[in-house]
Amino acid sequence: PTDPARAAFTAWSAAGSPPNDVRPAGGLNGFPLDLEAAGFRLVYVSEGNGSAGWLAGYEGRHGCRLAIWSGPSRGQARLEIAQGSGGLRLARWDSEGRRYVLLSETVPAERFALLAEAAVLLTAPDRTDRLRLALDRATSLSERPCTG
Repeated sequence: PTDPARAAFTAWSAAGSPPNDVRPAGGLNGFPLDLEAAGFRLVYVSEGNGSAGWLAGYEGRHGCRLAIWSGPSRGQARLEIAQGSGGLRLARWDSEGRRYVLLSETVPAERFALLAEAAVLLTAPDRTDRLRLALDRATSLSERPCTG
């Protein structure tokens, strides 16, 4: 079966940045996530009600592109970071009954790992102090150029 997160990311990447009625953070479990503090602005949210999954697309100050997919969870997995095909970086985790996948082809590996840690904390209840530290560390790397 096709991975819905990768399929949504591939479709968004192929379309560039299509115009979209971007909704602010605050949907289901705070989705889409607010990554402004880490230097990423929300530019795209896929259509639908989220029952099959949503993709939120972000762009950084230097053109880095990052996406977070959220869909139904079948378990409770901890953060797992992997390198996909074609330079695609993936981070997967479950929180509050949802599955999350962070995806990028252009964010450097070190910063991607820090952003994944921050995203995990954004989806976890009551992790404000650890979240602030994770976002501060990810932001310190925001002046580095994108890869890819």
